[in-house]
Amino acid sequence: MHSGWRRRQRSWSAPAKRRGIYIRNGEALEGAAGLNVVVFDKTGTITEGRPVVTDFLPAANVDRSRLLAIIAAAEAGSEHLLGRAIAAWCTAQAIVAAECSAFTAIPGRDVRAICEHQTVLIGNSALLAEAGITIVGGDVGGVAATIELSRRTMRIVRQNLFWALGYNVVAIPVAAAGRLSPMIASAAMR
Repeated sequence: MHSGWRRRQRSWSAPAKRRGIYIRNGEALEGAAGLNVVVFDKTGTITEGRPVVTDFLPAANVDRSRLLAIIAAAEAGSEHLLGRAIAAWCTAQAIVAAECSAFTAIPGRDVRAICEHQTVLIGNSALLAEAGITIVGGDVGGVAATIELSRRTMRIVRQNLFWALGYNVVAIPVAAAGRLSPMIASAAMR
């Protein structure tokens, strides 16, 4: 079983490493598979002396208005300069904030809230590192690649579990009853 886990780990970790994505463990991989939206902040030189939102680029198939309503609500109480800039930009876009509760700000990391019965995390690269994922090279496309890789891997894991369950429920009893050739049973185990 141990060698099987290592083989599966190599199957998802090698393509990730080639793209500069390092996934610490299976829990991080599984967590990334459940992500629907990732929000980035970009810090650096601010020539006006105050941060402003310059672009909003939602992922494909994301309801822009709903996403902005959730972001506006999560950032409404923020004391962070970037959070205030995001909230102000949402207000300027005439976005009506969603209903949120359980607002928590972790300085230097993220904002967490429950909005419309979903956990919302808005944060920086420290949040991704805390989640067990490191992307090297500054290519934010690596985040989308990580999410897709995680989803594909979790799909394969679920398929493998389905087939293992089928084998254990059907093939083992049939083999125990002497109605399945040991050669076929052995092949089915692979």
